[in-house]
Amino acid sequence: MPRVGQFRNCCLFLSDLGENPRLAFTHAYAPLAAFDEHIAGPDFLVLRSAGSFIMLKATGPITAIQQGPGAGIEHRVEGKRTGWAITVGELAGAGLADVAALAGRTRLVLDEAPLSLAFEGPFSPALRLDYRDGLFVEGRHTHFPTFSQTPEIIWQPAFAVPAPN
Repeated sequence: MPRVGQFRNCCLFLSDLGENPRLAFTHAYAPLAAFDEHIAGPDFLVLRSAGSFIMLKATGPITAIQQGPGAGIEHRVEGKRTGWAITVGELAGAGLADVAALAGRTRLVLDEAPLSLAFEGPFSPALRLDYRDGLFVEGRHTHFPTFSQTPEIIWQPAFAVPAPN
């Protein structure tokens, strides 16, 4: 079962597939043809559409599926327990290579005992998603902000990648 938590522009996804999963991987669907540009690293995939970006960071190597129905769309991370961080924002004059550099400096660590996912990025507070206890921001527990099934949408300025020097 997955555990998901979001703080501002970053969503953490922690998955525990159990001891004997039918398929031992998690995956993200990102149709590369739908984006203007992409850069893949060993454990990240950054995507650009116009002046915006998406950064996918994983706890293991990301494998792009090259054949079959998922070709060019599906990106997998092998394992019974995996984690992903999805960050979105505005390029604000920066290039996708700048986002790739940020992705390379971002740490995403899966801890088995207790099962949790820790995210540390250059322009983000420290986040930890505990499988049992939920989301922590800078070590403080963050409660789920809504108590109904009606979504609450808050508009705030987009995170902007700092322009290179």
